[in-house]
Amino acid sequence: MVLTYSRNRHEVPLVLDNINKKILPANQRTDLKPIYSFNGEGMWLQSKKKLGKKVGSSSRIRLWTDLKKRMQKELL
Repeated sequence: MVLTYSRNRHEVPLVLDNINKKILPANQRTDLKPIYSFNGEGMWLQSKKKLGKKVGSSSRIRLWTDLKKRMQKELL
């Protein structure tokens, strides 16, 4: 699993990976295959067309929900 980051939807996201220490744009990481993605707004299952199909809320991912709760608690 890797983390991707972009400032807006129109940018190619950067890939942060604990195995490959170089931070590269996703289009330069041909070794990766997107399966699903999630953020605070939802969860998407990737398709071959590169556009994900929304499959629900990111609240379905227990570890993600737990992390958000811990961060909220620590920021208060």
